[in-house]
Amino acid sequence: MKLGTLLTCTIYCRRCNKEIPDIDSVSPLLLSVKCGKAEAVEALIDVGCNIKTTDKDGKSTIYWAAQKGHIEVLEVRVLS
Repeated sequence: MKLGTLLTCTIYCRRCNKEIPDIDSVSPLLLSVKCGKAEAVEALIDVGCNIKTTDKDGKSTIYWAAQKGHIEVLEVRVLS
């Protein structure tokens, strides 16, 4: 099973809050962007994550994708 599919199933089956940030105020979407996980980013966007989310310093998903050089993530994010 692909990561995005697994992530989507987990979100729906457990009815978890997909926007809850971690201890560093990083949301699941932002973490996926920073790690370059395009499939996870796409899955999180598909289930309604806020694409305008920022970290505690106000840096956006587009900023982090560009900063880290994650072209595939940028493509997913820009097409959303």
